Amino acid sequence: MKKILLTGSAAILLLAGWFLVERDAQPTAPVMIEPLDIGVEANVEPFSYVDVRGELTGFDVEFAREVCRMLRRDCRIRALPFPSLLPALQAGRLDLVVAGLAETKERGRRFLFSEPYYRSGSLFITTQKRFEHFTDDRIPELVIGVQEGKLQNAYIEDRYVPQGARRRAYPSFEALVDALTAGEVNMIFLDGVPGYNLLTGPQGAALFIGGRAADVDDRLTECRVAAKLQDHALIDGVNRTLHTLQSNGEFQDLIIRFFPFFSF
Repeated sequence: MKKILLTGSAAILLLAGWFLVERDAQPTAPVMIEPLDIGVEANVEPFSYVDVRGELTGFDVEFAREVCRMLRRDCRIRALPFPSLLPALQAGRLDLVVAGLAETKERGRRFLFSEPYYRSGSLFITTQKRFEHFTDDRIPELVIGVQEGKLQNAYIEDRYVPQGARRRAYPSFEALVDALTAGEVNMIFLDGVPGYNLLTGPQGAALFIGGRAADVDDRLTECRVAAKLQDHALIDGVNRTLHTLQSNGEFQDLIIRFFPFFSF
């Protein structure tokens, strides 16, 4: 009888163990990883624009997608007006901004920045040949268009307005170019890459280079990706993506694809 009781007890223990194993073997609920919300500047070739198929593309867009692939995250790429990008990042509506940002002391206090993913200077473009490679004595004649929120705006305010130039700021790249072609300004000052893209495009035949920015801190030509201050892992992922693309040649392919007129 004792043997039977022991056997029965053993059976109960075995059965209980089986249920525990089965319970532990049940699949656990998958951990949901939110997509990365990445902001790019809207409608500025060759960085972010809608192609003939109606799809968002451009150098910044494709680099952002490579970052998502490296981090094994889905992407939600949001094309926004430039002045709203950093406020959206600070408010938590974006995880990254891929829009050719220079790191300044003020920005560095609020955001974390990647290594430079490209470098670009700034230049003046005009519709009037008399301002081609203008000299200082022509500065009081200049009405210079700049884009709101960009460092070119501060540069003109600091360097050219005190010498008699007038400055007008516009909310987007498109509005800036429209102001030049409509004659609202006789000069625009902008990033070199979209500037050269404009010069080599359909409108380029009617445009002239007014000159390039002088005495600019080299750090302001280094274009970086921005994240929130605490997101070191994201910035590490951006840097790893950049290193991987550079080592396997895919970054050079992106440059040739979107910047055929420009050499880094």
